[in-house]
Amino acid sequence: MADDGAQDHPDSARAASSSYERPGSASPPSARSAGGKGQRRAPRIPTEERLTRQALAYLERYATSLANLRLVLERKVSRAARHHGTDASVYAPMIEAVLDKCSRSGLVNDRSFAETKLASLRRKGASTRKIAAQLGAKGVARQMIDAVLDQDETSDASAARRFAQRRRLGPWRKGHQDESPETRRDRDRKDMAAMCRAGHSISAARAALQDVEGMEE
Repeated sequence: MADDGAQDHPDSARAASSSYERPGSASPPSARSAGGKGQRRAPRIPTEERLTRQALAYLERYATSLANLRLVLERKVSRAARHHGTDASVYAPMIEAVLDKCSRSGLVNDRSFAETKLASLRRKGASTRKIAAQLGAKGVARQMIDAVLDQDETSDASAARRFAQRRRLGPWRKGHQDESPETRRDRDRKDMAAMCRAGHSISAARAALQDVEGMEE
């Protein structure tokens, strides 16, 4: 024997179905309940073990400083505390314990992080000013930033030249040789402004934009 649902009139069933298919109409209850996959998982109550796992997962993907890792863990704890209605400060000792373990094990080393970041930014033609700002934003101490920069053998002039090459500015600009003097002056001014916004000094930027010999190397 067929169940009661099989006795519904076909037209009424189609009408009910079409009401969910109209643009802008509400989704059927089953569709709304099935949308759980896209929802963000609710945070669990922090424990030292969970925070350690979260720290290790972050370190597997990113090189970072101790101060920045602290911010990452504090954000996770803050979200969990809001969700569970607890005080985030309760978990502060757990965060410090995790940071201490990461530091003592060598997983986080501000000096190594600063040196690696410096080398990466120099390859992109970053200025000393920009490097110092980025390291500071990651929580590296000013004294350590100065120490790392003191050992850097890349001059600001070389960094500016590299930046101009990568960005195709000045003599590396496409069609530079075919530009009229007026067009070249106008575009060089714009290139100079771009380099200064990136933290390069006027003198280093000007030298890079006039480096025709370097372009021919």
